[in-house]
Amino acid sequence: MARVHVHCRRETSAATDVTVRYTFVGLSDAGNREIEAMTPGAFEEKMRRWERWIRAHLAGTSGGAP
Repeated sequence: MARVHVHCRRETSAATDVTVRYTFVGLSDAGNREIEAMTPGAFEEKMRRWERWIRAHLAGTSGGAP
């Protein structure tokens, strides 16, 4: 299970500062193993993957999203 806290603050009329905090709680042994495997590098790759999917969606392509 993941809790995501997003805080947005207007910087200028064209920019927003966004802070995102994730809290993960395993609900099973398998879930706990997934959390343990989430190294900083693995998390960065996960965020890059999400960024590709979002950009592709906004551009009207699949971008390899599931």
